[in-house]
Amino acid sequence: MTTRSLALNQSLANPLPLPYHKRFQGESLKNHIFIAGPYGFGGVFGNTGDEAILMAMAEHLRELRPGLKITATSTTPERTAAACNIETIHWSDLLAMLEAVRAADLILI
Repeated sequence: MTTRSLALNQSLANPLPLPYHKRFQGESLKNHIFIAGPYGFGGVFGNTGDEAILMAMAEHLRELRPGLKITATSTTPERTAAACNIETIHWSDLLAMLEAVRAADLILI
């Protein structure tokens, strides 16, 4: 095994805490869902049906579990966050997606 691959294996085995993950420190991790999909009002995908599905999912999930924190990917994060009352990250921000996955209890793709 080369020095480089050994360092990579060690970094994967012991990942450092990331900023997104720190947002929820001290809270129960039984209330976080990450949803990855083609969402975004008027963005690259621009499918109104996808937005309606995301809104309905968020509403229904919160009926089942009040206080649920939901994060989703979006091409227009600010608009999606405001419309669905959820946290959003840009769909092309891979580091933020990794951080969201680490903070989530459930991931829907």
